Amino acid sequence: MNFIHPAVSLCPDLQIGHFCVIEQGATIGQGVTIGNKVTIFAGSVIGDNVHIADGAVIGKQPKPSKTSTIKYDAALAPLTVGNNTTIGANAVLYAGSTIGENALIADLATVRENCRVGNYVVVGRGVAVENDTTIGDYTKIQTGAYITAHMDIEDHVFIAPMVTTTNDNFMGRTEERFKHIKGATIKRGARVGGGSILLPGVTVAEESFIAAGALVAKDTVERQVVMGLPARKLRAVPEPELLKNQAAKKTSGQDTVSEIPFIDLAAQQKRIKPALFKRIDTVLDHGQYIMGPEIFELEDRLAAYVGVKHCISVASGTDALLIALMALNIGLGNEVITTPFSFVATAEVIALLGAKPVFVDIDPRTYNLDPKLIEPAITAYTKAIMPVSLYGQCADYDAINAIAAKHGLAVIEDGAQSFGATYKGRRSCGLSTIGCTSFFPSKPLGCYGDGGACFTNDYALADKMKQIRVHGQDRRYHHPMVGLNGRLDTLQAAILLAKLEIFNEEVEARIRIGRRYTELLGGTVVTPYIETYNTSVYAQYTIEVDNRDEVQKRLKAAGIPTTVHYPIPLHLQPVFDYLDIPEGSFSRAEKAAKKVLSLPMSAWVTEENINWVKLHLKNIL
Repeated sequence: MNFIHPAVSLCPDLQIGHFCVIEQGATIGQGVTIGNKVTIFAGSVIGDNVHIADGAVIGKQPKPSKTSTIKYDAALAPLTVGNNTTIGANAVLYAGSTIGENALIADLATVRENCRVGNYVVVGRGVAVENDTTIGDYTKIQTGAYITAHMDIEDHVFIAPMVTTTNDNFMGRTEERFKHIKGATIKRGARVGGGSILLPGVTVAEESFIAAGALVAKDTVERQVVMGLPARKLRAVPEPELLKNQAAKKTSGQDTVSEIPFIDLAAQQKRIKPALFKRIDTVLDHGQYIMGPEIFELEDRLAAYVGVKHCISVASGTDALLIALMALNIGLGNEVITTPFSFVATAEVIALLGAKPVFVDIDPRTYNLDPKLIEPAITAYTKAIMPVSLYGQCADYDAINAIAAKHGLAVIEDGAQSFGATYKGRRSCGLSTIGCTSFFPSKPLGCYGDGGACFTNDYALADKMKQIRVHGQDRRYHHPMVGLNGRLDTLQAAILLAKLEIFNEEVEARIRIGRRYTELLGGTVVTPYIETYNTSVYAQYTIEVDNRDEVQKRLKAAGIPTTVHYPIPLHLQPVFDYLDIPEGSFSRAEKAAKKVLSLPMSAWVTEENINWVKLHLKNIL
């Protein structure tokens, strides 16, 4: 049941929950979505394609206390909310304020009366914006910040979590304080670090940088870094960090929009830099750049992590697959069953050895090889099955291994995207005859170049793979088999060892971020389906959309990078024309290739990033 004044005109496409109140004179635009228990006060103007989450309060008239700085003789003008804006759960917006277009007012945020919030502004979770404050376009205010009354915040400002601003030098002296109320001014492009405090009336100059925890008691200087208690000038802001030099994307006729990192390796490096440099310096000191002690330390730690007896580090994820196939004596005349929906390396290594890739369609929910379709594809020439654990989730290995055992076949897991994921409590790369992974920089565990590893419990296979990676050599200059130069560099092993120190934390963060994306995007797009017995490390957070090119274009304009994994199924790649597989042979893979779209994903994606993506996807779709 809702309580909507009969004079309120509602568009036919309005989506509204239960127990909502819409008072007389409110105007609701087209394409608006309203959650449960939302209150929209009299006269409020809601633009087109606005999303209002559960429990939000829109257009409330203030009731000032005696000691308040608010002194209004009459009721304030109605609240106005611009097109394509999102209002989070339990947010409260007061009358007299204007919220621009494409803004995000996150859960539990408050915007008091007579505020002006610009376009493309993010007001983070739990932020309080007090009365008579102006916030410019493209400004981002992060979780828990307190923005006091009578502040002027210009365009492209960044305010980190838990910043506190003040406007009152006469606390407790009620009459005197009214004469001197003065909020801070934050000029264009300035950045204010987490936990900082701005005292009344200070001006944070254009593109200046306030370090975390600083107490700003006087005006800052343009393009200078200040820090300390009280804050003092430290140095100039580096030229590459200035707005004019920032990587940015232009929208038609608008200012630039800072881009969310697709994979934030810089944030990760900042976290581990001391340990990383220490590891690298150790290698530089001992000089064993090929097969140094870090290689064997890494292999021992990775084997223990996966839960297998043997880890063989190699030069790339592609080499890992190739070496695994070679160790199983797969070559000319053999067939290997695999998926048509993967990176080309999966089938490429089979073809390189003269074997034939035999494709089997995917499960349309997980995008992984469908075990029910494997057995009909087995012939007298089949020697192995190579499932891919795509997008960070393992395939159904119990079912696949059972089929393989029945027919005497080996199973190679292509776990390039799933290292750290679990299947029924067991870790990826420890689920089959041989598990392979990649340490390409964008992978869940990545080095700063190419790298990979093979995993097995079979001693003979492990010994053979170790020989293959060094030209088939079992001892110096003695080569009983054909191999390749497939060693991992010692420097890359050192980098991986530094990253391993926080890997469990990153896996947990990836799972949390993936679930949060799903929570916010469910119902708008097709979100990843994760089997109940699996955990995914979300190597990619991949959704399905129609009209993908248009969606990508509009997300790009909003500073949201995307990519497609993968636009052409392997059986339709020109390199596999010789297999003579016509379009339509694997309808599930072909359909997925036309719809999938990967969003920014790493362990360092923020709540504001996710909300920004949600805001624009909901507006586009």
